[in-house]
Amino acid sequence: MRLPWAALTGGTGSDETTSPAATLAVALWFVQIKRQRDGWTLFPRNDRPAALLTPPLSMLALSLAPLSRMARAARLPSSNSICAHFRPRTCFWTLTKTIMKHLVSEAQLLEALQWRYATKAILLFALAAALTAFNAGSAAAADTRCYEMRIYYAAPGKLDALNRRFRNHTCKLFEHHGMVNIGYWLPLTNTENKLVYLLAHPSRDAREKSWKEFMADPDWQTAAKESEKDGKLVLKADSVLLSATDFSPAIKPSSAAEPRVFELRTYTASTGNLDNLLARFRDHTLKLFEKHAMTSFGYWTPTEKKNGAGEKLIYLLAHKSQEAAAESFRAFRADADWIAVKKASEAKAGGPLTVQDGVKSEFFVPTDYSPTK
Repeated sequence: MRLPWAALTGGTGSDETTSPAATLAVALWFVQIKRQRDGWTLFPRNDRPAALLTPPLSMLALSLAPLSRMARAARLPSSNSICAHFRPRTCFWTLTKTIMKHLVSEAQLLEALQWRYATKAILLFALAAALTAFNAGSAAAADTRCYEMRIYYAAPGKLDALNRRFRNHTCKLFEHHGMVNIGYWLPLTNTENKLVYLLAHPSRDAREKSWKEFMADPDWQTAAKESEKDGKLVLKADSVLLSATDFSPAIKPSSAAEPRVFELRTYTASTGNLDNLLARFRDHTLKLFEKHAMTSFGYWTPTEKKNGAGEKLIYLLAHKSQEAAAESFRAFRADADWIAVKKASEAKAGGPLTVQDGVKSEFFVPTDYSPTK
């Protein structure tokens, strides 16, 4: 007897994409029905199955994690194909309702589902769960790199020469010595002759090694000497070491089809409230930014106390223009969801999550040599 795939998948019967999803759904209901008689159920009949992986099946799924490579060898659907049907909030609930519609009684299900198919279904369920957990774990792997934001204040009349040195020499030498160029920006209103750029290092130790080798590089020494024959290019240089937050999008160079402006925002948390501030961003603010057409580029916290470790959040947004940013923030602040979230978070913390005048914003445009534009 073949399983009723067409009834469960809307009639497509596609072995490549629909069979795994249908198999998983049938397996869930099969285990539910068979185990009810023994006093154990996979999930309550009337509950939305938001937590389908009970400990027994979770352990089984984890034990089968190494089967991810076997799936390809056995010509099973790819992990991406399976995972496309394995979204707990949508897939299982939809399939559950489909099963209820087409299989009107437990007796019919038991009649259609023989033990040998049940075994296959449960194994496929465990395999899909393992592949999903593996993929999700890889995607959510923590970014442990050491980020470095550097701010250079050019000598009067020397900003163009400084940019030329970066364009022709410095960026290439950074890459040569293991530093990743993320982006280079100039303030829209640049009264201080400022250049801001962001590097990524594998670790803090790697950063120290890279800078040491860079400074000793004969090519750098030649470029620096040649560029400064008429005077120093940089009056002052500041450096802030940063670590990415757990909710930051993947931080990497990127470009858009249309020109963008970038907004660097720095929040100073009120005493003891950095974790509450981060939680609000993690759970609410990023989604609301996206809702109001603001693109999150990266979120960091400083790692050194002198630069605000334990009290500051630094992040970059991308906008179509400075005017678009103003409009987005107007809509954001008027959003009923934001108003409710802000009120609840401050009530829980016993006051504002940032100090007075603790939110700073500055707009930048990328340089012509910046990997991020």
